Amino acid sequence: MSGITVGIKIDSQSLLERLGKLKVVIDKDFLKAVGWRALQWTNDNFEQEGKLQPTGPWQKLKDSTIARRREGPGSGSPKILQNIGNLKKSFSPYGVKESGRMVTIGTEAPYASYHEEGTEHLPIRKMLPPEEIVQKLAVNIFDALVEQAYGD
Repeated sequence: MSGITVGIKIDSQSLLERLGKLKVVIDKDFLKAVGWRALQWTNDNFEQEGKLQPTGPWQKLKDSTIARRREGPGSGSPKILQNIGNLKKSFSPYGVKESGRMVTIGTEAPYASYHEEGTEHLPIRKMLPPEEIVQKLAVNIFDALVEQAYGD
C-alpha cells in the first residue's frame, strides 16, 4: 500500500471508565436539572406575561378585570395571571417529579388548566414551556453535563 497510514490503538478501559462517569452524572443530575430549568422558564414566562411562548404574549386583561382586581383581595395589579400570585407560586420545586426516564413539572392549582387551555370566557394563556423548548433546554443541559464529566 502506498501513501500514508496511521495505526490507532484505543484504550478501551479508559474510554469505558469515562462513559461510566458520564452515565453516573446523567442518571443523577440530568432529569432533575431539566425539571428545574423548565420550572425557571415557566417563572420567566410569568414575568414576561407569556412573551416566551412561540405563540406570542398573553392576551391583555380587560379594563373591567383590572377594575375588579382593585376592589378585591389582590394588589389590583394589571399583570396578567398575577394579581394575588397564587398561581405563579404554585409552580414550585415540589412540582418537579422524576419517574423513570421522565420529569414532570406542573401545578396542583385546579384552575391552572383553564388558563393553560382556555375556556369559553378565558383566552388561552400558555404557562408551561412547549415540548420543542424543553428539548432545547435538555440538549443544553446534556452538553453542560458532558463538559462537566469530560472537561479537564
